[in-house]
Amino acid sequence: MDFLKKRFSIYAGFLFAVLGSLYLGVATDNFIGVVLFVLVLILAGIYLLLDHVRLPKTKPEKVKGFNWGNAALALLVLSFALYLLTKEVAFAVLIFLGLVLLFALDIVPKKWDHEGIRDSILELVYALDVALAGWFVIIAALGTTTPIDVVTSCSMLPVLERGDMIVLKGGYVEAQTIRFNGDFSKVRFAAKELPFSEDKAVQLYAPVLDDKELFELNAGRCDWEGTIVPCLKSISYEGKTFLRNASDEIIVYGALPKEKGYGLIIHRVFLKIVADDGTYYLTWGDNNQFPDQLYGIEPVKENHAHGKILYRIPYLGYLKLFLFMQFLDPSGCEHILRST
Repeated sequence: MDFLKKRFSIYAGFLFAVLGSLYLGVATDNFIGVVLFVLVLILAGIYLLLDHVRLPKTKPEKVKGFNWGNAALALLVLSFALYLLTKEVAFAVLIFLGLVLLFALDIVPKKWDHEGIRDSILELVYALDVALAGWFVIIAALGTTTPIDVVTSCSMLPVLERGDMIVLKGGYVEAQTIRFNGDFSKVRFAAKELPFSEDKAVQLYAPVLDDKELFELNAGRCDWEGTIVPCLKSISYEGKTFLRNASDEIIVYGALPKEKGYGLIIHRVFLKIVADDGTYYLTWGDNNQFPDQLYGIEPVKENHAHGKILYRIPYLGYLKLFLFMQFLDPSGCEHILRST
């Protein structure tokens, strides 16, 4: 019993150390907290690796007790810590191998007989039942069918980073709002050259109704880590100008048309358009030069939004990314767009 209490206290200590250092490093933007977080992960990995290795007192040939589960967990924790420090793809691959090994060890029967196979199946069914029950409880509590998602790109830097796990909530979305008289579904987005200097223009899509442009698009220049690039500065509608607003909420939505393979996008609502046929969102990634709809993505219907961001959990989303073998950072992760 004392041994179990000691082990429990060690694990609990590691857990509180991880959570505390993570809060210090992320919530307060303290570099020391990040270093402590990585250090605690390394120490936890070393402890897990050595925990079940019992060195014999007299005869070395009788070493017993090596636990493959702890070894897989140690591989996962150490590789995760080293990846955060180096961003090397090799450590991402090791994380994937650690996850696969952990799942395999959990599913494979301890004994390959009738009773062992039966127990493994029962444990798997029980785990799935508990997971599904918990998932449905979370869905009901947060009011969305997609309560958890992972940031896969860098289009929302510096607010959201690749590898962040986000918790979503359904409900009213706060954003700059305009009233549109008519059905916004009749608005189409036509190809347009948007000038941003005397001799340069960028090809985009502008909203058009009855062959007239709906908005006035005001382009300019932005700094892309030393490179000057075109970007949208503001949109004008009926004499009112709308700029980017960091207080507008961030949503997750399924981008259309589906055949272009956009998938789920996590971007900030730039404009909320209240029309006769419903509410629509124009969205814009904080690290993108233009709103999504100017790139050809359809305006987001209010009921097509999966939810708005409630919490951000740094790093945890990497486990999902690497489990699905998304080891490489997409383009744009090395730069942050800044207005000039």
